[in-house]
Amino acid sequence: MWTNELLKNNAKECLKKYYWYAVLFTVLVGLVTGAVTSSLSGIVSFVTQIIVAPISIAMGMGEAAVEETDETAIAAIGTIGVVLGSMIVFTIIYALCFAIGIICSAFIQMPFQTVGLNRYFMSGRYRQPLFDDILYAIKSKKYMKIVKVSFFYELYIMLWSLLFVIPGIIKTYEYFLVPYIIAENPDIPKERVFEISKNTMNGEKMNCFILGLSFIGWYLLAVLATMMTFGLGAISIYFLTPYVRATFAEFYACMREKALTNGYATKEELIGFEN
Repeated sequence: MWTNELLKNNAKECLKKYYWYAVLFTVLVGLVTGAVTSSLSGIVSFVTQIIVAPISIAMGMGEAAVEETDETAIAAIGTIGVVLGSMIVFTIIYALCFAIGIICSAFIQMPFQTVGLNRYFMSGRYRQPLFDDILYAIKSKKYMKIVKVSFFYELYIMLWSLLFVIPGIIKTYEYFLVPYIIAENPDIPKERVFEISKNTMNGEKMNCFILGLSFIGWYLLAVLATMMTFGLGAISIYFLTPYVRATFAEFYACMREKALTNGYATKEELIGFEN
């Protein structure tokens, strides 16, 4: 039976072999994916302005016409037009933001910053992990398979979150193992990936939440350091991230064993990280 203390101790032992490399690679991947995502967001923002600008101009003209007229009926129609125009603008902006968020995550962040680093820290349990582990999506030529599952992973969680906050949180933990499973074997069909995660995380969602919550003290120290050093302390988060990721790698190892023992997944599906 695992405990938070056991997982953290195991993580520390593994990190002794490659901690500074883990810090370096975590920073590098974060900077690169962040830069690419920001660039794409800028392009989308520009396109959004091009689309929205004519609608905004038309709305302004309609609003001016409403103010100038004395006819009650015409004014009412004009007001309705302005309201509908505002709704259209809001819908376009929201839809584009929604789409770009999922696309950036599925095509950039998930394959490298999430799945790639998951594989890196899982491989660290068996051998000296390499930067090639982070580039697994490309090296294995299974990038699009990872993107496909990542897209639906982000979409499902986002759609559930639109209902209410609580269902979104529940689904986040229900699908928590998805990025680890595809880091282990991207060839598993999408439906099976979610099924394995859902079955395995049954009864473990609160444990996973508490494990994450156990790092709150470290995060508060990082925030305090940032405040005391006028922002320079923000770099401390990069020194903390390997410890957190290595601990959750230990958590996945326990969940993986549970899935195999209970028959939620087969050894042909969960093929390991040794190679």
